[in-house]
Amino acid sequence: SWGIYLYFYDLIKKQLIKDNTPTKKETLIAAIGSGIITAFTVNPIWVIKTRMQLQKNIEPESYKGLFDAIKTIIKEEG
Repeated sequence: SWGIYLYFYDLIKKQLIKDNTPTKKETLIAAIGSGIITAFTVNPIWVIKTRMQLQKNIEPESYKGLFDAIKTIIKEEG
């Protein structure tokens, strides 16, 4: 997640900077923007990871693997 955050932070900051030194406002906007992008990108992965870690493998409805978890979550919860 930090790799995604830093990539988009740098990308957004470079697009906003008008002079060689960024202002506090430009830095804040870049941080907020990259934080939003990171949250939307990484949160679904964390949901799947957490559900797979908390399941009991002996239950019949447990996920069979990563792709089964993705398919089941999309099918049952949208």
